[in-house]
Amino acid sequence: MLGATTPARTDERTQNLIVQERKLCPLEYQPVISDIVNNYSVVIAIGNEPPGRIDRFPFSIETGQAEPIRSKPYKVPIHFQGEIEREINELREQGLFEESEFLCTSPIAAIRKKDGLEACKFRNCEKIMDGILSKLRKSVLFSMQAIFYQRKCPTQGFNDWKNSKRFEEHEKSTTHRSCILANIFRAQKKGLLDSHLENQTEKERTYRRKVLVRVVAVVKFLALIGLAFLGENEVFGLENNSLFLGIIELLAQFDPFLANHVSRLGNAGRGTLSYMSSTICNEFIELMTKKVLNNIIAAVKTAKYFAISVDSTPDISHTDQLTFIVRFVDSSGKPVERFIKFIPLSGHDGETMMNVVLDTLLEHELSIMDCRGQSYDNASNMSGKYNGLQARIKKINPLPVYVPCSAHSLNLVGSCAAECCVAAVSFFGLLQALFNFFSASTHRWSILKSTIHGDVMKSLSTTRWSAQHDATHALKDSFAEIRSALIQIAEDEDQTATTRGEAASLASELEDFELALLCVLWDCILERLNATNKTLQKTEIEMATCANLYAGLVEFVISLHNDEAFEMFEEKAAGERLQLPG
Repeated sequence: MLGATTPARTDERTQNLIVQERKLCPLEYQPVISDIVNNYSVVIAIGNEPPGRIDRFPFSIETGQAEPIRSKPYKVPIHFQGEIEREINELREQGLFEESEFLCTSPIAAIRKKDGLEACKFRNCEKIMDGILSKLRKSVLFSMQAIFYQRKCPTQGFNDWKNSKRFEEHEKSTTHRSCILANIFRAQKKGLLDSHLENQTEKERTYRRKVLVRVVAVVKFLALIGLAFLGENEVFGLENNSLFLGIIELLAQFDPFLANHVSRLGNAGRGTLSYMSSTICNEFIELMTKKVLNNIIAAVKTAKYFAISVDSTPDISHTDQLTFIVRFVDSSGKPVERFIKFIPLSGHDGETMMNVVLDTLLEHELSIMDCRGQSYDNASNMSGKYNGLQARIKKINPLPVYVPCSAHSLNLVGSCAAECCVAAVSFFGLLQALFNFFSASTHRWSILKSTIHGDVMKSLSTTRWSAQHDATHALKDSFAEIRSALIQIAEDEDQTATTRGEAASLASELEDFELALLCVLWDCILERLNATNKTLQKTEIEMATCANLYAGLVEFVISLHNDEAFEMFEEKAAGERLQLPG
């Protein structure tokens, strides 16, 4: 009953309370404690005394024409009925409850807790009180530590509920920190209620830290190897749950602490803090992402000057994603490259790309004026002399030197050179046709694997043209075996006519000497080209090294333009390993 008032407490009791508190607190806080006890003794309870109350702020609840809510009572077991009656009588004796004939009713429930205690919960009453308190717009919030440990007791409090940032400001203030420190010192004294509360809090804190150590370790492991976290459901014990929960279950088999935590809170559902839900998992990933990104940005700011490299490619959802990378020299003098983020693109023109770059730098508090290099592919929207991204960046800051991506340039030259030759186009087309034929059937693939002794057929690369060397080298090393596998399939009467005809056609093409010559020639060229391309992609490579690699590759290709080299390729093509008809 909110309008009730606690009976007045005697001055002798107040003085005894002051004496007790003075024994329990430091000397500098005793005047503050005396003021609090003198002014608020009516609401301070000692021992088994009922909690104090005042009637200075009476209020009434206007229900208007609203229809009363009558909830049906819960069924209460017989062994709980005595506990419910005892608690109701105790609250009535303290003046907190009184009998009423009001039409609204709210059920209560008796709950047996895990520590053996029993409690009565007034379900709907709690919801109603939450609504009532939210309507008390003039309510004021005080800091408990400030009231007890400041020399001057605060009188204004906090009631600006729309400006919740004030909470954070107060937590970082010197006054709050000094009060917290005083509270910690007080809690360290044995025998006080504060020390018992602090011990309980510390046990809970230690428990949750032990859980977090294990959960964060699993999150880091999955993030490092790039595996998916979530699955079809988030239920422990099911075969098709997520990989994250699966690893937690595996660790629980060897960790009694984690096993106990999973058994108690693993499938507790929403509202229970277990640190093993998808929401918490995503939050940890986000926190780790921010930590790593902040470290990268701090390293870039320490180096001051940096270069940028961006490129875009569509993802599986057909959204064009721009990759943003920065390159800088660390404190040890070593050049490093760091990935910053993926950025969804809405356009590919130079102006759109420039705005994305500038917004990304601004987001991470990096100045475009400190940029000293830029490297993109050879597309016109990136490398254009007037409207490309590199030209637009130079209009803002003329210092960033534009260097086309050396690996992309090499792949572009090789691809264009091969497309100019009809024989080369036919050769690489046959390579892909061979792979498609064998990989289209598990039976054909098993015949191929049982026939060859080297690498199996490879598909042509769609991203790095120099990687065609893998497919070319596989054909060269197993030229005769692949032809033998095709003949075996062509002569197999159990195969369909279409399959036998396709196998016979491919086998006849492998009997062409010119094809064998092209296979040997391209294997030699692509081996050197692929090795150069991989070297160009190293982080620590310098521009002078790139130029030397280009020059060496040109000299190598020119050296193949003579009769001696041609005779060497002819001998290899007609050699015993290829077993071609004379």
